Amino acid sequence: DFQLGLLDGSMSMQRLTVDGKILLSGNDPGLDLRVSSHAIDLAAVKLEVTLAGKLAFQSVVLGTAKDPAIIGSFQIPSGQIDGVPFADGTGDFRFAGDVWDLRSIRLNVFGGSVTTEGTISNTGTYFQQVSGQNLEAALLTDGDVRGKTSFTAAVRGAGGWKNSSAEGSIAIKSGTIKNTDFSSLNLEFRKQGERIEIPSMDIKF
Repeated sequence: DFQLGLLDGSMSMQRLTVDGKILLSGNDPGLDLRVSSHAIDLAAVKLEVTLAGKLAFQSVVLGTAKDPAIIGSFQIPSGQIDGVPFADGTGDFRFAGDVWDLRSIRLNVFGGSVTTEGTISNTGTYFQQVSGQNLEAALLTDGDVRGKTSFTAAVRGAGGWKNSSAEGSIAIKSGTIKNTDFSSLNLEFRKQGERIEIPSMDIKF
């Protein structure tokens, strides 16, 4: 066995701490590692979206070099996604069989909170169940609609948001549209690529 004791290293200029052991038997070494970092720079992560902020994570790596299994959690005190600021990002993750399983992902954004969980494969395909609570509609639109907004959506696709498909619902308990008060707004939506349809909408003034 190859023992590792609190080994500090860097990967793509990101600092990692590794502790544990590698079982050197056969052509596929076994893994029993604890890997963590206090501040991964999200700007260095290459994705379809532009990220900013510092990510801390803690994980356990098991299995073998050819078939690893990873279990962990992360925290992002503050950051940006395509220029949109967010705070208090947290979540849990698992990796096995070339698929990332994201669980209890939560962040504060648009004056409220967004949660998501689902899978992302190494090929780039994903399926996520996303929901938002108490979001300020004015920050999500051009400002014509105001009010605290909640939504749920199932999102799937590969690559960026423009290539995704989604379906879900949006609800605003009370607010304004172009300075006209309403008591409730409920709608359902479907998205395919850049095309968005609203099959039903109900507004009570």
